[in-house]
Amino acid sequence: MQVVVAVYLIVSAGLTILAPTLMLALISTAYYGFTQFLPAFVGVFLVRRFSALGIAAGLISGDIAILALYGSGVDTAGINIGLIALLLNFAVIFAVSPGTKNDSLHAPIATSDRPPMRQAPGGAA
Repeated sequence: MQVVVAVYLIVSAGLTILAPTLMLALISTAYYGFTQFLPAFVGVFLVRRFSALGIAAGLISGDIAILALYGSGVDTAGINIGLIALLLNFAVIFAVSPGTKNDSLHAPIATSDRPPMRQAPGGAA
């Protein structure tokens, strides 16, 4: 394992020296992609109105938008392409989720009804 880490560090250092813009481009593209998970987290933990299909469609559309904007080199007037893709991601989620949400499959996580307690044989509690 230590050999793999050493090789990785040597390759990373070499690429940073030989092609500094390549490393910057890879890091930026990775950050743009990571930000596309924000709507999924918001939907899963806070809103709970988003469907799984809506979240998947939003992630895919956001990632495709990032690659298209970054690859084409289009001028975004100084607006971060990750933000543009994030707004598209939210828009797709809000458009797709209402038509694909199936509430009948979701059982409640907790209820206020308690099942009756069973007594142990012999009357001991």
